[in-house]
Amino acid sequence: MKYPKGIIPAIPAIFSDTDQILKDEVGSVISFLSKAKCDGIALNLIGGEFYKLGEREREEMIMAGVDFASDGMIVCSGISAPGTSEACRMAKIATDIGVDFLIVMPPYYNPTGAYSRRAIVDHFSCIAKCTDLPFLIQDFNYGIPLEILSRLKREFSNFAGLKIEGKRTTDVQRRIRKVRNEMGKEFSILGGMLGSNLVNEIASGASGTIPGSSLADFILMEYSAAFRNSIVNQDLHAILKEILKTESQKIKYFVYIEKAILQHRGIIEHTVCRKPYDYPGRKLMDSIISDVDQLLSAC
Repeated sequence: MKYPKGIIPAIPAIFSDTDQILKDEVGSVISFLSKAKCDGIALNLIGGEFYKLGEREREEMIMAGVDFASDGMIVCSGISAPGTSEACRMAKIATDIGVDFLIVMPPYYNPTGAYSRRAIVDHFSCIAKCTDLPFLIQDFNYGIPLEILSRLKREFSNFAGLKIEGKRTTDVQRRIRKVRNEMGKEFSILGGMLGSNLVNEIASGASGTIPGSSLADFILMEYSAAFRNSIVNQDLHAILKEILKTESQKIKYFVYIEKAILQHRGIIEHTVCRKPYDYPGRKLMDSIISDVDQLLSAC
């Protein structure tokens, strides 16, 4: 089984002014990541505004990923949905199109309260049975108990990884260590929060991370340095850390910030986010773009 590792950026959905997905601009992002030698791409995640896309649009994003990814890049697709049957249907669609790996969150909407452990296990079990593709669970602030993860790994050979993230970095590092000890080496653990804590996640046992796309080439440098137990150019490291820290602190704006940086770097033309969406103010964006220019100069 091919376990995803390294830098696997989340691909944004790029929209025209008339709210249509621009496949060529999505392809430009993927081509940029391919030239940067990223290890893979991840479609239809929160960074791709999957929760605002229709089923056909999610298919379009998957097809763009398969079409534009270079040989050797692992193509992952999110299949998350509020209901189990919808998630299974997306799993089958992604499988038929030809992705390598699936990513799924626990059922994330229930107006009557949290789901029981039994319901969560059943959700993931149904997904595991509906496809032969390996899948990774995105455990964003859920804290799925280790006994559930161990059970799924025992019962389903295609349960192959976990994405662990959260705002409290020490808690994330502690959880990475616990999961690694419990699940063993043959299991992928990917960090998140835009790669802002990548070095410490790697030191704790992570296999890599799913960051945004806009600065993935610089994050890849950080990843390579982490395995050499060194740090890239100190100025570059400090500026990159500041940008990622700002993005993670202003998380409700991060989709737009990612697109704005991609536009500033000449990779895409459109920065529209699908409504409803709150856009950051000019002062914040001017500060971020100024830091990006410093980063590019320091390289």
